[in-house]
Amino acid sequence: MEDRKITVRYGKSGDVGLVYKFLKGLAEYEEAEDIFTVDEETLESELFERKQAEVIFVMVDEKEVGMALFFQNFVGYTGCGGLFLDSFFVEEEYRGMGCGKALFEEMRRIARERGGARTEWICLDWNQSSIDFYLAQGAKRLDTCRTYRLTI
Repeated sequence: MEDRKITVRYGKSGDVGLVYKFLKGLAEYEEAEDIFTVDEETLESELFERKQAEVIFVMVDEKEVGMALFFQNFVGYTGCGGLFLDSFFVEEEYRGMGCGKALFEEMRRIARERGGARTEWICLDWNQSSIDFYLAQGAKRLDTCRTYRLTI
């Protein structure tokens, strides 16, 4: 296979169509289309006007092929900020090329730059390929916690 240039860039206003496309792809992959209700107008408002979260894209030869959507949080035990990775997706044909690793490296860089203590996320328990990828990146599974949700 020829050498492919893998780069990462921050999302900006005008990228909402890409964010929507990758979120929809993630919802399909996770078999969660029934709860996928966001629209591009909401994404534009929340991400790029209200700055509720940030997005970085991974690109292969200058084509966006995946993204990580995250937001800043605070870790009370350490007194440091952290990042919560809400959505992580790489198009299937680009998996195994280092795109996910490039996104994770950028997440590490961002967390370090901001003085963060850690990055956390949730992974579906049946998603073994993602679990294997996360473990290969040095992630540790937390068996001491359970996720709860209060829908308002």
